[in-house]
Amino acid sequence: MRTSKAIKALEDFNGINWHAKAQVLLTAYGYKPATFIYLEAMPYTKEDTPIRVSKDTYTLLCLILTNLGLVFENRDRMISDDESKTVHLIDFCISRDSQTATTLHGAIVSNNDRLTGITLGYPLTAAEAYASDNMLPIHNHPLSTKDVNERNMRMLNHRLSKESWEDEVKYLQIHGDALKDLSRTIYDHVTAENE
Repeated sequence: MRTSKAIKALEDFNGINWHAKAQVLLTAYGYKPATFIYLEAMPYTKEDTPIRVSKDTYTLLCLILTNLGLVFENRDRMISDDESKTVHLIDFCISRDSQTATTLHGAIVSNNDRLTGITLGYPLTAAEAYASDNMLPIHNHPLSTKDVNERNMRMLNHRLSKESWEDEVKYLQIHGDALKDLSRTIYDHVTAENE
C-alpha cells in the first residue's frame, strides 16, 4: 500500500541517503523496474570491533519497503574499508515483483554489470558501455541538455556511453518531474546543488 504515510516514513528514515530514497520511491511507483540500496553499520567502535547494522534499522526499512508495495532480496556481508576496518552491510535488491528482485540479486552477486544495469532500468546503450572504451568519462557528463534541466540531471546515477548519451538522459526529466510530485522533500534533497 503506497500511501502518504509510507512516503513520509521513507523521507524520515535515516539509514539511507536521499538518492537511495529517490530510487526506492521511483521503483515503488513504476518509473524504475528495480533498485539497489544498502544499509551500512558504523565501521568500528573504539575497540576496533566491527558492529552490525541494528535490527531496529533493518526492520524499519523492511516495513517501509513493504508499505510501499515493494519486495526485496537481501545479502548480508562484511567488507574491509581502506583502513582495514570491517564494515557490515545489508544489501537490498528491490522491485515491485519477486522475479525482478531475484534477477537483480543474481546479477549483483555474479558481478554481471550489464544485467545489473538493464535490471535497474538504465538505458541498454549505457549498460553495455559501462567499463568499456565507449564509456563517457564522468568529467564529460553534461550539466543539462535541451531535454533535461540541470536539477533533474543531478538524478543521474549511472555512467553514459560516448555515442548515445543524449538519448540515455532523456528519462531523467520524467523521473525528476514524477519525484517532485511524489515527494518534494526527497526531490529537493536529491537535486540540490551541493548534494
